[in-house]
Amino acid sequence: MGRYDAQERWKVKNPDKDREYRRKTQLNCRVKVLEQYGNCCKRCTFADPRALELDHINGGGHSERKRIGNMGVYRRALKFPNEYQLLCANCNRIKKAERNETRSKVVGKRMGG
Repeated sequence: MGRYDAQERWKVKNPDKDREYRRKTQLNCRVKVLEQYGNCCKRCTFADPRALELDHINGGGHSERKRIGNMGVYRRALKFPNEYQLLCANCNRIKKAERNETRSKVVGKRMGG
């Protein structure tokens, strides 16, 4: 029986502790990413961490997250800073609309009018 088996058994026996450990680990990694990228939006300098998002400069973020998960993306962003940037939620949505990276059918149309 290897180390991996022991870890899996521990996770099954301690789901709450495992969940808390993963939450803290992801939060710590996010803090490192925010610090590395300047703690503010690259476009408008908005600095509230609750609204800051890691953006893939050349797109492809959705498929990368599906492939390697959020933690994988954070770890990769720490190693390859030229491929990512920090944007606030608004600037990230605007960038996606400008590049036609959005799935919405109402992009570019005015709402309510």
